[in-house]
Amino acid sequence: MAKPNLIRRIFLAEDNVADVVLVREALEQQSLNCELTAYPNAQAAILAAERCGTDGYPVPDLMLVDLNLPCGHGCDVLEAAARNPALNWCERPSCRHSWDPPATWKELGDWERPDLL
Repeated sequence: MAKPNLIRRIFLAEDNVADVVLVREALEQQSLNCELTAYPNAQAAILAAERCGTDGYPVPDLMLVDLNLPCGHGCDVLEAAARNPALNWCERPSCRHSWDPPATWKELGDWERPDLL
């Protein structure tokens, strides 16, 4: 069992500010002792992933990576993390969130269309 005072470091590559806020609020609501560091684009996240574990840059316990990032792609971030031996044990889930209204409406049915609510 994890020690309650242990700070978990979370690396978040996410360009949507609202999603960053949601992740931060979800962590706070669960009273998790976390340090969330967000990177707004692929270039910043790649640089951070390359630096983790060197020159005082912390190694995260968890990396959350949006695949659709500006200035590159989330896969580029994951590849940079895979090349860094300090991140070999770090969990690295990736997320792809997109809203394709016609396809989504077809899948969900007209009753869930935002313009019909």
